Amino acid sequence: MFLAVLIILNFSVLSFAQAATPTVLSAKITGTNTVTITYSESVNTAFGDYGSFTGALNKRTITSLLGSGSDTIKLVFDGSAFPADASGGFSIANTVKSASDGSSLQSGQYSVTDGQAPLLSSFSVTSNLASKSFVGTGNIISIILNTNELVSNPVMTVNGHTIVASGNYNGPYTAIYTITSSDAPDVIPVAIRLTDIAGNKTDNYFTFGEKSSPKIVSATPAVSATTAASATPATVSSTSTSASDLQSQLIQLQTQLSTMQGAQSSNSSANTNSSIYSHKFNSSLKVGSKGADVTALQQRLTAEGLYSGPANGNFGPLTEAAVKKYQAQHGIDQLGNVGPVTRAALNK
Repeated sequence: MFLAVLIILNFSVLSFAQAATPTVLSAKITGTNTVTITYSESVNTAFGDYGSFTGALNKRTITSLLGSGSDTIKLVFDGSAFPADASGGFSIANTVKSASDGSSLQSGQYSVTDGQAPLLSSFSVTSNLASKSFVGTGNIISIILNTNELVSNPVMTVNGHTIVASGNYNGPYTAIYTITSSDAPDVIPVAIRLTDIAGNKTDNYFTFGEKSSPKIVSATPAVSATTAASATPATVSSTSTSASDLQSQLIQLQTQLSTMQGAQSSNSSANTNSSIYSHKFNSSLKVGSKGADVTALQQRLTAEGLYSGPANGNFGPLTEAAVKKYQAQHGIDQLGNVGPVTRAALNK
């Protein structure tokens, strides 16, 4: 009799157990007309699940919904491009269902935050010509830049030396660098990291030298570069780099950086390349993921010419963009995250 009571009680406890319901982990404006929603699990969702748009989404209509059946949903809106620092909100209905067990999302109003990386809109390089040449030893170089939105003071690396630029809002920001005897006069590499108030980051690279105006190696979008060679800046030459030139210039800077850091032997390179393609991907990866799998993914995408950022194990916007390119090449929905279909392609 006692055993029977225990069985009944245990059955009662199990019958009232409920599956975990899906939740919204984040909702961000990630493109000119795109909002990306990350759920705690894969969900099935449709246009009608979203409404009551506020802020930058107000009076807009969803024209496309991508990713239903996964944990990352992209909503594409009509109208002009969102401002660089746009945010807003919307309601999500409980008709959003778990793809695994059909449980419903708790309906409510959700905030949409800024997820767009800040962009470099222009920069110029000025020399005081102290040594009667543009980048002679002892010359004071001023690098001036503007951005498309409010950023914290940009951090620059000039030929390996870190400098914090001063300025406010979206510019101008100015960094001062004194040329040393160790700087090669023809090509001096510069890296600029921009961070907006929402914490989004982007990296830009360019070079300048004695015989050339600044050349943009990697910047989105392509920006105008200007040199000025006088104590009271007067533009003497300018060059504008188009998007079609960026890839060749990026290869140039990568070659220079490899030389500075020391080139690996051809045998080591071959072994590394083999290791890159032998790595097996067993877990899903998306923006925010970190670890060895992300590093291996970045190395793989770099080897295939799709990724130009650092292989640092952090899945950010650059990695997401490279994954989309890989997916496009393999006929996979361009969601930017590594799910089962993309893993299968990588593991072939």
